Amino acid sequence: MKDLCGIRAEFNQNGYVIIEDFFDDTQLQRIVSGFNQLVSQQLHLLSCQPLESLEQNLLLLFKQDLTRYLNTIKAFSRVAAIHQAFNSEKFYQLLQLMQIQCPTIPTGPVVHLMSDQLKVPGGYFGQGAHQDWSSMYSSLNALTFWVALTDVGQTNFPLEVIPGSHLNGFIEGQPTDHYFELDLARYNSTLFQTVAVKAKSAVIFSPFLIHKTGLNSCSGFRLATSYRVDDSADLYHTQQGYYTAYSRSVNRTIDSSNWPAAELIKKQYTGVL
Repeated sequence: MKDLCGIRAEFNQNGYVIIEDFFDDTQLQRIVSGFNQLVSQQLHLLSCQPLESLEQNLLLLFKQDLTRYLNTIKAFSRVAAIHQAFNSEKFYQLLQLMQIQCPTIPTGPVVHLMSDQLKVPGGYFGQGAHQDWSSMYSSLNALTFWVALTDVGQTNFPLEVIPGSHLNGFIEGQPTDHYFELDLARYNSTLFQTVAVKAKSAVIFSPFLIHKTGLNSCSGFRLATSYRVDDSADLYHTQQGYYTAYSRSVNRTIDSSNWPAAELIKKQYTGVL
């Protein structure tokens, strides 16, 4: 890990810092295996033989059943291995280093999947320029941990940032479903710098850092996960009554025709129908 004093100084100056090997090999393997298990199970339901890699299996499911594909990648963020990886001793050491005094978690992890072969018509394909605070409304010293699950370089949809832009504070943009999108015409394209990282590396950044997904001349496959942390000791956050833009809801409109039969539930516990 970098020099501890240097990490904090670099973060304060640039609004972000890279921590190599934030996840270890075992954590990465468990996460990717968890993803692949979900995809493979869906392929078996479709009478398709899973292939060797996660990328291959995602492409196969995408071609076979788009609805199942979308539901499956939504489930990625619920894989227990991601939650376990973020609740590591290294994670808490970094929070202490970044002077997060009372860490609270406003929402769960998010998985970011980019591939030119898995582009859903009219669906998500990267993010425009924005600041995370516009979707958080949280502590001023909140942090985003963006962790690469594959190597990420110039040509496979990297994170692009404007170093030092966090010092300009919150900028109101055009509201979208997930954030305030900033007008790229206001920023010279040369201000954005590519953040190239190896798998397992974390990019820790301020919620006020301007960033976006790199799309120009990009192709291939990129997988990452992110996790956000508030500091409920922050005076601003305390004065706002620990407000967060996130909410939790339960869908009560589930189709009753899909409720499990009593016999199926019994089998879970007895092994006998």
